[in-house]
Amino acid sequence: MPLHSGKRAEVQAATRLLYRHRQGVDTPSVCGIAGLVARGPDPTLGATAAAMADTMRHRGPDDAGLWSSSDHLAAFGFRRLSIIDLAGGHQPMANEDSSLWLIFNGEIYNFVELRRELVERGHTFATRSDAEVILHLYEEDGPDCLAGLRGMFAFAIWDQRRRRLFAARDRLGIKPFYWTSVNGTFAFASEIRAFAAVPNWRVELDEEALHHYLTFLATPAPMTLFAGTRKLPAGHFLMLESGGSPSVSEYWDPAAPRDERLSAGECVERVADLIDDAVASHMISDVPFGAFLSGGVDSTTNVALMGRHMTEPPRTFSVGFASGGRYSELAEARAVARHYQTDHHEVEIGLDEALAFLPDLIELQDEPLADPVCLPLHFVARLMRQDGVAVGHVGEGADEIFFGYPNYVRARRDARWLGGLSSAPAWATAIGRGVVAGLSDVTGRGAGVVSALDRLRRGEALFWGGAIAFDEGQKARILTDDFRARRRGLSSHDIVAAIQQRLIERRPDADAVDLICYQDLKVRLPELLLMRVDKMTMANSIEARVPFLDHRLVEFVLSIPGTQRANGGPKHLLKKAVRSIVPAEVIARPKRGFDAPTAAWFRGPLGDRLRRLGRTSGFAERGIVDPSAIDGLIDAHRSGRADHSVRLWTVLNLILWHERWIVRRAIGDVIHSE
Repeated sequence: MPLHSGKRAEVQAATRLLYRHRQGVDTPSVCGIAGLVARGPDPTLGATAAAMADTMRHRGPDDAGLWSSSDHLAAFGFRRLSIIDLAGGHQPMANEDSSLWLIFNGEIYNFVELRRELVERGHTFATRSDAEVILHLYEEDGPDCLAGLRGMFAFAIWDQRRRRLFAARDRLGIKPFYWTSVNGTFAFASEIRAFAAVPNWRVELDEEALHHYLTFLATPAPMTLFAGTRKLPAGHFLMLESGGSPSVSEYWDPAAPRDERLSAGECVERVADLIDDAVASHMISDVPFGAFLSGGVDSTTNVALMGRHMTEPPRTFSVGFASGGRYSELAEARAVARHYQTDHHEVEIGLDEALAFLPDLIELQDEPLADPVCLPLHFVARLMRQDGVAVGHVGEGADEIFFGYPNYVRARRDARWLGGLSSAPAWATAIGRGVVAGLSDVTGRGAGVVSALDRLRRGEALFWGGAIAFDEGQKARILTDDFRARRRGLSSHDIVAAIQQRLIERRPDADAVDLICYQDLKVRLPELLLMRVDKMTMANSIEARVPFLDHRLVEFVLSIPGTQRANGGPKHLLKKAVRSIVPAEVIARPKRGFDAPTAAWFRGPLGDRLRRLGRTSGFAERGIVDPSAIDGLIDAHRSGRADHSVRLWTVLNLILWHERWIVRRAIGDVIHSE
């Protein structure tokens, strides 16, 4: 009996008590961080750190901070978006004797409890901020401090005595952390663009990262499209001794130990309590906050639980496309808003507005994120900010942990039925592939099965991710012979295989459900989905919080056997947990997904522009992608033989990024030139 038992009342009472303890607490909140560590004394570090931070003013319009060590070996720059009490959370921040300096981007939701424990151990606090809690926890436990943190974060600590940098990214990768080395000076930041302020930082294309981007729609950590620039993987920390090289280590992995002790009913009730606690813990703020509302189960759950812990109606925000149809869920969102009597706001956008935003989109993404959802995310975040809201709850992560995507179901089916063909003669698989391909050409359906059979024939894993653009066979048809010769032997399947092998080593009993979810938790979620949220919301000075990725909830759900998570249909476990608070019609509604009508756009002017760019851009001159292959994708797409909108959007993003960062052309000129 989820969410209406005595346990629910206990959780609510604990939440109210927690809020009373947190009144008047100073919290640094989400911001932009930047820093440098030199091999030897460099008096210019402070000015460079300040310039780096200023490139991210949108991430922190309310406050700026700067610190440089007295020996000129380290410097931190800071931009802050103020959510709770500006004065108490100023950064960079030091401990009592200034032997440790911290710069921090994120929120620690259990910092009050941690502070209380640290006081009992004899620590003295100058503020009531979560940043200072991290400092004292590091004093107490060193790198092991990460185990006690509940929240989203990317931070760095300079240990003046040891001349050592310690940096970390949160478990699921909600907050970004990029780093590079320029002439022996180590630099880090919340956004890659900050490195443009570092003298002698060179912008070059990483062709290996490009190869993988074409598959995963984003670059898998630690790679970026900028050669020599890296990102810290989710659940990892970095150590750097002054004068040395950085070392990166893992501190958390989503391969949670299996828990067979609870019955199905007990699992549902435990999930319900954990979701309620996660939403409540994410609601700390001294500024107005709201929720992104699509009308689906995830966002509706957010709104329902927010309302439970508020004394006034939640503020909800929705976006839709003027073309309507499956690309607008405004009607569903309005119905949910009426049900919970929220203070509801919405915005509708069209092709002209979307294309006008493309230059800013390429700039704000840092490196390509081939997901057109970035477009509606920007517009709804802007609407939220225009209404005076600075914090918004989003539903990311629910599909990944609760097995919510329809293609997860298809992948599991493929693993069950096609996996048996692995022992069949090669000629039989080839015949089967030919029959399916012929039917696909006639009907426009079955392309996924064709791709799966191709992977099977090459001895590759069937599932590569919840959304991929080009697998290796498809890349062979679009990449030029010269590029493939330069990158001979390079395969994105190696990344997939390594991830799946890691899970099998850590959990020998892993099944298809575990493999599917684990794969997306390691690549697609942290490097595409969460980065699209971070980049688009922070561009509008909005802090996005992700209750479904509270690590305690994630660990528990992933400990449940895969069959128990998947056999009742997509997200059935979540739906059972919230059915007492979410309307039945929302529970029963098939998943539509947050998307943009790019398929229609590429049949029109956007397809013409991509065709031109494929032949005349600076990227075309590099000879990486065959222009005739781009033409072929556009022609097949327009004929209705296939929907290549994902692949076309992936290539368009790559070309425009290349023109902005490598060729150094204004994107507006690139898009609109004839």
